[in-house]
Amino acid sequence: MKKKIITLMAIGLATVLGAQAALICDLDATVPDSVVTVGGVATDWIDQSGNGNNAGDLNRIGDPVFPSTSLSASGLAGVDMLSTRTGYRLFSATEQDSLLDFSGAASGNSGLAVLVAVKVDGLTGAARDSVFGNHGNAATAASFGLRYEGGQPKVFIGGTVYSKSGTPIVAGDTIVMAFNYNKATGAFELWDSKNASSLTGNKTAANFSSTQDLYLGTTANGGQYMNGSIGEVLVYDEVLDATTFSNKCVELADKWTVATGIQTPSGLSAVGVDSAVVLDWLDDGTGFVDFYTIYRGIASGANNYVALSNVTESAFVDTDVVNGFSYYYALTATDTNGFETGFSGEVPAAPITVLTNLVLYQHLDATVGGSVTTDGLGEVSAWADQSGNGNDASAGPGDPVLYPSSSLSAEGLAGMDVRTTRATLALFAAADVAQIMDFTGAAAANGGFAVLVAFKADNILTNLERDIVIGNASSISSGFMMRYDQGVMQAYLGGTPIVKGALTNVEAGDTIVYAFKYTASTGEMVFWDSKNDDESTATTAIAGNFKTLDDLRLAGSNNSGQYMDGMIGEVQIYTSVLSDTEFQNRRTALATKWGTALANGYSVWETQWDVSLGSETDDYDSDGLNNLVEYAMGGNPTNGTVAPAYMPTSSLVDMGSSNVLEYVYTRRDPVPNGLAYDLNLTPGLFFPKWTNTGFIVVGEADGDSGFKVVTNQTPVDVDSKFIKLVIEQN
Repeated sequence: MKKKIITLMAIGLATVLGAQAALICDLDATVPDSVVTVGGVATDWIDQSGNGNNAGDLNRIGDPVFPSTSLSASGLAGVDMLSTRTGYRLFSATEQDSLLDFSGAASGNSGLAVLVAVKVDGLTGAARDSVFGNHGNAATAASFGLRYEGGQPKVFIGGTVYSKSGTPIVAGDTIVMAFNYNKATGAFELWDSKNASSLTGNKTAANFSSTQDLYLGTTANGGQYMNGSIGEVLVYDEVLDATTFSNKCVELADKWTVATGIQTPSGLSAVGVDSAVVLDWLDDGTGFVDFYTIYRGIASGANNYVALSNVTESAFVDTDVVNGFSYYYALTATDTNGFETGFSGEVPAAPITVLTNLVLYQHLDATVGGSVTTDGLGEVSAWADQSGNGNDASAGPGDPVLYPSSSLSAEGLAGMDVRTTRATLALFAAADVAQIMDFTGAAAANGGFAVLVAFKADNILTNLERDIVIGNASSISSGFMMRYDQGVMQAYLGGTPIVKGALTNVEAGDTIVYAFKYTASTGEMVFWDSKNDDESTATTAIAGNFKTLDDLRLAGSNNSGQYMDGMIGEVQIYTSVLSDTEFQNRRTALATKWGTALANGYSVWETQWDVSLGSETDDYDSDGLNNLVEYAMGGNPTNGTVAPAYMPTSSLVDMGSSNVLEYVYTRRDPVPNGLAYDLNLTPGLFFPKWTNTGFIVVGEADGDSGFKVVTNQTPVDVDSKFIKLVIEQN
């Protein structure tokens, strides 16, 4: 699970896109000092559009209260219209002509739009629950209004009432109602946030302006009002284009109806494993997320997504897959009000083909029930092979191995206790090792081999040449061996060493996975450990013979002074060359299962500065960039006068018929374990809705050694846009 989200370089983009719909009234209770109160009574509500259409200038009905004690789902206060008739006269009969009389004063307008954010404290009954409207009789031709009568969103216009179906609005809901009308075609749209859907209809343009005043929170009819508070009102004297209307609906819904803290999911990763894809993403951590929805496509792009499953945890395993076939994943979060966020960033993955038993030569797993044979004292006599090849392990030289171990892995799993004295298990007799490691003879057709071991070190032995995990030699000059001699991780094959003396050592209490593979055609040997997440390589004999006169053993060698103190949980031996993907997937799965924490690149990087930098979020050199940003951007965390080498840049690029904003950042290559780079965009910084969609990666190029340059583009298609680079470290 991931944490420590650091943002870097938010860049604003403002463009003029031509004529915009005229906002004639903007009432927003969150704007400081916009609601004028006297003794708690909201006597006036100041219009933020600049047109002076204040609520309360004409008069008010009753005594609206501000701030409301009943808060929106996002924790915001509005103007409380109370439980009895209370409201504002917003437009007089004459004033509303320029908004609603399409046969007269409003004939030059393209239409109208009204959006209102409401907290519903109760339902008031038939023909009530009026939010915005003029005439008390909805059947009157010269009339217009919005209400949620009986819990159903409704619009009355030109003498007709249009009722929207769907999940009813109930007391306690925070909702946004939005109406958009096109005078030229008569087409209209009524949207509500509870159902996140629209009712569409058609009403020929006419005079919808009433001889009665237009009210907020009530109508001219004394029996028509609402019980709740109003947080925001937007009135336009033009029709909004589809994109603008949708954006405004989402903007108000995000601001008022989304439970505090919910965000579009980020940090999504997908790894193809045996006949499945494993998904993981950043925890929400706010307590307001109800569930996540996994979307999957067989091609890239949101238009190809199909909802796969709803889950409550921030992880998912997709087993309904075809091996070798690529899938594209994204997800959304839905809050406790039923609001669903936009899509996360898309990630591709392909499940891999399960290896055959001819390749998986031996598999010992202490978590498989009944696989360990013990006597009444817990002393192990046999450990059954799960590969199907019958290559069971048996008791080796020294004291008996015990099962189950009292010392558990980091994930709480028990294994084989190899004790504090010499206690070993025999895997293969010397002659049988030829099937695995003699590439001049019995193993010549195999192409290579791989060995993976999950173990726990209970203590580090002080004498040299101890702490043997697995091997078939007591000398490092021949054969095969993996150990952590005095904590230093080491692997040997045919006398060729890989010694990780410069990396973090094994310490008592560590749960570790070792993974080793050899390719006979090249002589390449690869040694990986989970603590450093480090893959070190060397070259030994091509198609060599690494069989010795010794048996292949766990936890020791034929030298009685060579052993380890700890627990061994699982062993996998392959008599084939594992691809890079297979090698990575199998070692990662083993590390995840046994609970060994994969080291992140940051923890290794911070050791090179010879000072205590503190945590990732600390700023050691006080230059305004924390340590994690310095690491991710190639900076020097000890020198505050020098900026990191690879800070993001941006520029406008002329594409001929349009412009795009190009955003370029540099990342480490390969991206170390635990580190992630992502872009987030939002249309505004007031109640921002950051999402990691709306841009494309147009290219990646090699940068300086260890870094890659990533070029991204986002279209200039809205009035404003802000972009930031997000760096995550788990």
